[in-house]
Amino acid sequence: MNWVARFARHSAASTELYGLNRSGLIRPEGMTIDENNNLFVADAVSGEVLEIIKTPTGYGNPVILASSLSSPCGVALDPSDNLFVVASGSGEVYELPKNTGKYGSIRLVVGNLNSPSGIAIDYSYYLYIAQTGKSVITRYAATAGGYASPLNILSAVKPDSVAVDTSLNIYISDLAENNITSYGWNYSIAHPISAINIGTGLNSPGQIAVAKNGTIYIADTGNNRLVQFASSIIPFSEQILGANPAVQSFVLSIAGGATIGSYQVFTNGRSGGDFNLVSGGTCATGLITSTTTCTVNVAFNPQYSGLRKGAILVEDDNGNVLCDIYVSGTGVTSRIVALPATMSTIVSGLNAPTGLALDDSGNLYVADAGNDQISLLSGKSCAVISQPA
Repeated sequence: MNWVARFARHSAASTELYGLNRSGLIRPEGMTIDENNNLFVADAVSGEVLEIIKTPTGYGNPVILASSLSSPCGVALDPSDNLFVVASGSGEVYELPKNTGKYGSIRLVVGNLNSPSGIAIDYSYYLYIAQTGKSVITRYAATAGGYASPLNILSAVKPDSVAVDTSLNIYISDLAENNITSYGWNYSIAHPISAINIGTGLNSPGQIAVAKNGTIYIADTGNNRLVQFASSIIPFSEQILGANPAVQSFVLSIAGGATIGSYQVFTNGRSGGDFNLVSGGTCATGLITSTTTCTVNVAFNPQYSGLRKGAILVEDDNGNVLCDIYVSGTGVTSRIVALPATMSTIVSGLNAPTGLALDDSGNLYVADAGNDQISLLSGKSCAVISQPA
């Protein structure tokens, strides 16, 4: 039974979207969703990429967009709704361009990869590809003729999935380490500005989905469950350019035996700017002999209008990141999202779930590969929307 399920916010029930009693899926793996809630699924065994179209009454039968691919396992949409597919078996990435509302002929955009699996695309059209066989995340820049300038930006033992949120934080699932790692990113210096392990106790984690509020969802494939990391949100007061900065105190719990080297605050990877460390905090550097609770004070003084992004880094005496808190704010409303957050199981009893997708309403879709099914968690019920006979 291979299916895709839809799960609504805060619900452990699922709705069948496709699978079981309807033909079309053999082993769904990668999955994504567009702004109209149409689903795109990579079926690794059939070699097909399918679109399951949202209708007024639910979801229709799948439409095959591409076939004869070698183990397609990852799919992603760029900001123009062009669809990209990772063919793991052939080490290639393909694009299905969207023109006048329809998807055109498939074309090769990247080749000679080493067992690629996951793919993500940011708002600047950069491609991020997890090369499992090469133990790297490779980024490709968009050009007039396609994609070029490959850059291996991050390393992992056995990366499977990669995700990028709207603040350009990068998330990687590692099949060998059984964890999820989050990285901040600074384009100007082309390397990560921070790294933190946000998920442990996982078993062969698969696809990652990140909600707009910072909540992170993970297909914990080997444990047959879905887990989430719900972010803590601390509001800043409304800020006007040039007004007195708002100050927030972050409470940290530091375990005994840790040696603290520094507390730093960055704005888009650089010190200074919209977010700054200010006096009055109680956290100290040096050896922490016993578990203690202390505060770090941060001021938000936006220098430009619009969304501003930053991070608080706590490092040991060797420069290793011990704690990473992401901050963001605007001149009208701003929120601070603190990671890592508490991990909780939201759905169990699945069979090797691999793919995840989130719609704009926060509903969660899962490709339950071992059950050949796609389901949707919505409201207080769960229904399967896609199943084969």
